[in-house]
Amino acid sequence: MVGRRKIIRNFLQAFDPKGFQVANPIFNRDKLDWFNGYYIRQISNENLLKKFENLNLKFEKLNENLKLKIVNLVKDRIKKINDFNELAKFFWEMPKVDKKLLGKNYKEHLSAAIDAIEKGTPLDKVPKDNNFKVGDFFMDLRIAVTGSRFTPPINESIEIIGKEEALERLKIVL
Repeated sequence: MVGRRKIIRNFLQAFDPKGFQVANPIFNRDKLDWFNGYYIRQISNENLLKKFENLNLKFEKLNENLKLKIVNLVKDRIKKINDFNELAKFFWEMPKVDKKLLGKNYKEHLSAAIDAIEKGTPLDKVPKDNNFKVGDFFMDLRIAVTGSRFTPPINESIEIIGKEEALERLKIVL
């Protein structure tokens, strides 16, 4: 307590109100978001999961292990706790897919993805084996499975939602 008083006393002695300006201070939301995202990344997955559970999201049907995997995938991509639901809800809700987001070759891409998942072929091999552009293939796959262009890594996301669920989503979009 003595050290704290000394710090405050030193602060008061060094304080100079002449440094204040009449103009409004500049509020930098980008910097605030960066600091907040940095803070979120420092929180353990277990503690972050507790914060997400306080948001009353509809992911209670998932087991603890899956929830922690989702938190681990998403935490590097969010800047605010409230961002979690928007980025991760496809794990526990069937997404609405806007077909306008899909590329012109999406049917070939998704058919090849279905075939690969059913056969157990790694998805990374599909573009090369079918002469697809890697980015186009994975973007169509991402949109079909998650409903969005901006998601956690698609291979890990498919692993979490499961092979059957991924296949169902791909077939619905086709």
